[in-house]
Amino acid sequence: MFSRAEGVHFPRWVIAAVVLAAVGLVSGFEIVDRFLEVRDSTAQGNAVGIAGPPCPTVSRAQFMAQGLQTRWVSNFNGVVVGRRFGEVSCSEVAKAGGMGVASFPVCQFNAPDVLAVRTAKGMFYFRPGVGRKASILVTDGAPRCILAAPDWS
Repeated sequence: MFSRAEGVHFPRWVIAAVVLAAVGLVSGFEIVDRFLEVRDSTAQGNAVGIAGPPCPTVSRAQFMAQGLQTRWVSNFNGVVVGRRFGEVSCSEVAKAGGMGVASFPVCQFNAPDVLAVRTAKGMFYFRPGVGRKASILVTDGAPRCILAAPDWS
């Protein structure tokens, strides 16, 4: 048996280097995983193909006065979207010019009629209309609504 004094001792810098290497390896795997997730989601979300005129907006007062209601509510990465009709498909899309790690949410609707969107910046109301496709793109906490939804073509 070895006594404590006879055991193998490593300098502290060797132990620190091993710990840092392990942390770096795990962090590297996480970054690559996030990059691949955003890349795949970007292809699915097809944000490049979302082009069209902006959706008509309504104020909260108009929304309430017209008796508009949202029957279906979805929460995607902190963005809460209510719609009156139809289906929704949401994904994360890489920010242009980035390495694919920074991203923003995109939700596409096949026939929402009315959209109410809550983000960290507040409530926003849109009225695409009955039977019209629409997409919500949320960049820097502010939603934009576009009258187009390639996922539902």
